[in-house]
Amino acid sequence: MLKLLLWSRYLRRRKVVYLSIAALALSVALLIVVSSLFTGFIAACEQSAVDVLGDVLISCEVRFTQHERLIERLEAADQVQAATAVMPTQGLLHLGQGNVRAVQIYGIEPERFAKVIHFRESLRGTVGLASLASSPGSAMNGFVSIGVVTEPNELTDEYDYARARETLGDRVVLTTGSLQREDAQAANRGPVRPRRASFPFVVADVIRSGHFFFDRDSVFLPLDRLCRELDPSAEEAYVRRVQIKLSPTAERASAIEEIKSIWQAFGESTGYNTQSRDVTTAVELQARYVGEIRKQMGMLMVIFGIVDVGVIALIFCIFYMIVRLKQRDIGIIRSCGGSAGAVASIFLGFGAAVGLVGALLGVLLGYWFTANINRIEAWVAKAFGLNLWSSSLYVFEKIPDTMDWGSAGFIGLSAIGAASVGVLIPALLAARTRPVEVLRYE
Repeated sequence: MLKLLLWSRYLRRRKVVYLSIAALALSVALLIVVSSLFTGFIAACEQSAVDVLGDVLISCEVRFTQHERLIERLEAADQVQAATAVMPTQGLLHLGQGNVRAVQIYGIEPERFAKVIHFRESLRGTVGLASLASSPGSAMNGFVSIGVVTEPNELTDEYDYARARETLGDRVVLTTGSLQREDAQAANRGPVRPRRASFPFVVADVIRSGHFFFDRDSVFLPLDRLCRELDPSAEEAYVRRVQIKLSPTAERASAIEEIKSIWQAFGESTGYNTQSRDVTTAVELQARYVGEIRKQMGMLMVIFGIVDVGVIALIFCIFYMIVRLKQRDIGIIRSCGGSAGAVASIFLGFGAAVGLVGALLGVLLGYWFTANINRIEAWVAKAFGLNLWSSSLYVFEKIPDTMDWGSAGFIGLSAIGAASVGVLIPALLAARTRPVEVLRYE
């Protein structure tokens, strides 16, 4: 009870203590925001790769056929929810006179593709996936990403949807390279020669996934039609990639091993040279990039941590001043039978209480700032014309705004410990005070 009485008295009489609380709260909030932003950015990088590629990829340097058999075997596995074949290539898209764009071309099976990634939700028109499965005798339909037909605003980072809708129904021409067998009657593994392939298609819909690299230069065409355009002599569609979505209950490590065994068994039955390194996860593709982000996060946390050592020094100075000014209180407590440990515990407890209040305020401030960081960024852009976040640089449309509660708890506890360290020496000085000398002059 005496401790609480003294603590409340010191808070009322020595308002300089509020300065240490404010400094501690700001330090905690800063570290929490930095940690949450970096952790959210890493999670967004990994999740975006899953959203546009699936959980697991089978990527082969050489195109292969009979992918239907492979997909059937994969989807029969308990840990695989869906799989789809993709034929990726590059080309030039002629949108009009003087308007030519380099694009990434993907031959897909629309319905299967939509089961593996969030493709259906990315459509901005009303035609649906069925429009991509055009009949052989009709004009080929295709989907283009929004970055192909319009550029984001430099200030707002928003695309011009009105301009994008104007391109729906336009007939455009795609030019790409392909390999064609020298003998049309040769087997699939016969000699091939390079050729240029140019063909038109109709823009049926526009894609906006929210991932900048995916939205920048992608074109989606029906797999069978694309393969016929690339190689008219091909007897069946061929692919170079299979994208796989795991079931929610799948154990990732064992699922990957099972997929590798299915892939190798497929190669043995078809004669293709399949290798286990062809199988990888979407998260692994981001590993090198994410590793560099983690290094930057660690460096910033160390730098800000060193800066926050000044908070400990501030707490030390404030509590040292309190100890020197409260010699009479210390003398009275000691003369009434209070031990040196009891005196030290008063100031240690007061320092821990200051640390607790500062840590709680810092966590609340860090949470508020993190949760509202996109609103703050939008306000800054509107008020000062300064665009702090650009999806063309940071890949994502929005700044990650999810609180990392694990690091927040660790930072908060560290702040309480730092406050206790800062008050440790003043508490020891108070404990060593001799009551006779104090009362003689007080």
